[in-house]
Amino acid sequence: MIDRKREVTGRNRKEEYRMHTGLRREGQAGPDEWERRRQARIRRLRRARVSKCLTALAAVCATVCMILVCSAAYGALDSNASDGFKYYAKVNIEAGETLWDLAGKYMDDVHYVNRKNYIDEVCSINHLKDADSIAEGQTLILPYYSQEYK
Repeated sequence: MIDRKREVTGRNRKEEYRMHTGLRREGQAGPDEWERRRQARIRRLRRARVSKCLTALAAVCATVCMILVCSAAYGALDSNASDGFKYYAKVNIEAGETLWDLAGKYMDDVHYVNRKNYIDEVCSINHLKDADSIAEGQTLILPYYSQEYK
Protein backbone atom coordinates (compact mmCIF):
# COMPACT_ATOMS: atom_id res chain seq x y z
CA MET A 1 0.00 0.00 0.00
CA ILE A 2 2.83 2.37 0.75
CA ASP A 3 4.38 1.67 -2.62
CA ARG A 4 1.09 2.41 -4.35
CA LYS A 5 0.86 5.72 -2.46
CA ARG A 6 4.35 6.64 -3.60
CA GLU A 7 3.47 5.74 -7.11
CA VAL A 8 0.33 7.84 -6.99
CA THR A 9 1.84 10.83 -5.21
CA GLY A 10 5.30 10.49 -6.71
CA ARG A 11 7.00 11.43 -3.41
CA ASN A 12 10.15 9.89 -2.08
CA ARG A 13 11.23 9.54 1.56
CA LYS A 14 12.79 12.98 1.77
CA GLU A 15 9.60 14.58 0.55
CA GLU A 16 7.53 12.48 2.98
CA TYR A 17 9.78 13.62 5.83
CA ARG A 18 9.41 17.25 4.77
CA MET A 19 5.65 16.86 4.68
CA HIS A 20 5.69 15.22 8.12
CA THR A 21 7.91 17.90 9.71
CA GLY A 22 6.12 20.80 8.11
CA LEU A 23 8.76 21.63 5.51
CA ARG A 24 6.59 21.76 2.43
CA ARG A 25 8.94 23.23 -0.11
CA GLU A 26 12.62 22.80 -0.74
CA GLY A 27 13.24 26.52 -0.34
CA GLN A 28 11.90 26.80 3.19
CA ALA A 29 14.66 24.88 4.90
CA GLY A 30 17.72 22.98 3.86
CA PRO A 31 19.13 19.62 4.90
CA ASP A 32 20.72 21.20 8.00
CA GLU A 33 17.28 22.20 9.27
CA TRP A 34 15.98 18.69 8.66
CA GLU A 35 18.91 17.20 10.57
CA ARG A 36 18.44 19.66 13.44
CA ARG A 37 14.75 18.75 13.74
CA ARG A 38 15.52 15.05 13.52
CA GLN A 39 18.13 15.34 16.30
CA ALA A 40 15.70 17.36 18.43
CA ARG A 41 13.09 14.64 18.01
CA ILE A 42 15.62 11.97 18.96
CA ARG A 43 16.56 13.95 22.11
CA ARG A 44 12.89 14.26 23.11
CA LEU A 45 12.37 10.53 22.67
CA ARG A 46 15.49 9.75 24.73
CA ARG A 47 14.37 12.09 27.51
CA ALA A 48 10.96 10.44 27.58
CA ARG A 49 12.57 6.98 27.69
CA VAL A 50 14.95 8.02 30.51
CA SER A 51 12.06 9.57 32.43
CA LYS A 52 10.06 6.34 32.20
CA CYS A 53 13.07 4.29 33.31
CA LEU A 54 13.72 6.57 36.30
CA THR A 55 10.06 6.40 37.32
CA ALA A 56 10.13 2.60 37.14
CA LEU A 57 13.40 2.51 39.12
CA ALA A 58 11.93 4.77 41.81
CA ALA A 59 8.89 2.52 42.08
CA VAL A 60 11.08 -0.57 42.44
CA CYS A 61 13.24 1.13 45.10
CA ALA A 62 10.16 2.25 47.04
CA THR A 63 8.75 -1.27 46.93
CA VAL A 64 12.01 -2.81 48.14
CA CYS A 65 12.27 -0.27 50.98
CA MET A 66 8.69 -0.96 52.03
CA ILE A 67 9.32 -4.70 52.06
CA LEU A 68 12.46 -4.24 54.18
CA VAL A 69 10.73 -1.95 56.68
CA CYS A 70 7.73 -4.27 57.00
CA SER A 71 9.89 -7.35 57.45
CA ALA A 72 11.99 -5.59 60.10
CA ALA A 73 8.86 -4.49 61.94
CA TYR A 74 7.40 -7.98 61.76
CA GLY A 75 10.67 -9.46 63.03
CA ALA A 76 10.65 -7.07 65.98
CA LEU A 77 7.06 -7.95 66.84
CA ASP A 78 7.69 -11.65 66.42
CA SER A 79 10.79 -11.61 68.64
CA ASN A 80 8.99 -9.72 71.43
CA ALA A 81 6.13 -12.20 71.48
CA SER A 82 8.45 -15.20 71.77
CA ASP A 83 10.21 -13.70 74.81
CA GLY A 84 6.97 -13.70 76.78
CA PHE A 85 4.54 -11.11 77.96
CA LYS A 86 5.31 -8.47 80.57
CA TYR A 87 2.88 -8.15 83.48
CA TYR A 88 2.79 -6.27 86.77
CA ALA A 89 1.97 -7.67 90.19
CA LYS A 90 0.69 -5.69 93.19
CA VAL A 91 2.59 -6.85 96.30
CA ASN A 92 2.23 -5.85 99.97
CA ILE A 93 5.58 -5.75 101.78
CA GLU A 94 5.75 -8.13 104.77
CA ALA A 95 7.97 -7.67 107.82
CA GLY A 96 11.63 -8.34 106.97
CA GLU A 97 11.18 -8.45 103.17
CA THR A 98 13.61 -6.57 100.97
CA LEU A 99 13.62 -5.75 97.29
CA TRP A 100 16.44 -8.27 96.88
CA ASP A 101 14.10 -11.03 98.14
CA LEU A 102 11.27 -9.90 95.87
CA ALA A 103 13.68 -9.75 92.93
CA GLY A 104 14.54 -13.40 93.56
CA LYS A 105 10.83 -14.34 93.27
CA TYR A 106 9.72 -12.19 90.33
CA MET A 107 12.85 -11.61 88.22
CA ASP A 108 13.98 -13.85 85.38
CA ASP A 109 17.46 -14.04 83.88
CA VAL A 110 16.28 -13.68 80.27
CA HIS A 111 15.00 -10.11 80.60
CA TYR A 112 17.31 -8.73 83.27
CA VAL A 113 21.09 -8.94 83.41
CA ASN A 114 21.19 -9.01 87.23
CA ARG A 115 19.11 -8.21 90.31
CA LYS A 116 20.41 -4.65 90.44
CA ASN A 117 18.81 -3.87 87.03
CA TYR A 118 15.52 -5.38 88.17
CA ILE A 119 15.56 -3.40 91.43
CA ASP A 120 16.35 -0.20 89.52
CA GLU A 121 13.25 -0.77 87.37
CA VAL A 122 11.10 -1.47 90.46
CA CYS A 123 12.37 1.75 92.07
CA SER A 124 11.58 3.68 88.89
CA ILE A 125 8.03 2.26 88.61
CA ASN A 126 7.23 2.92 92.29
CA HIS A 127 9.04 6.28 92.53
CA LEU A 128 11.44 5.05 95.21
CA LYS A 129 14.71 6.88 95.92
CA ASP A 130 16.62 3.69 96.61
CA ALA A 131 16.12 0.01 97.44
CA ASP A 132 16.22 0.62 101.21
CA SER A 133 13.29 3.07 101.21
CA ILE A 134 10.54 0.45 101.57
CA ALA A 135 8.55 -0.21 104.73
CA GLU A 136 6.34 -2.98 106.09
CA GLY A 137 2.74 -2.73 104.77
CA GLN A 138 3.76 -0.69 101.75
CA THR A 139 2.27 -1.73 98.37
CA LEU A 140 4.63 -2.04 95.39
CA ILE A 141 4.14 -2.79 91.72
CA LEU A 142 6.56 -5.47 90.48
CA PRO A 143 7.14 -6.41 86.83
CA TYR A 144 7.37 -10.04 85.77
CA TYR A 145 7.30 -12.01 82.52
CA SER A 146 5.13 -14.96 81.59
CA GLN A 147 4.96 -17.13 78.48
CA GLU A 148 1.18 -17.40 78.62
CA TYR A 149 -1.05 -14.58 77.45
CA LYS A 150 -3.41 -13.42 80.19
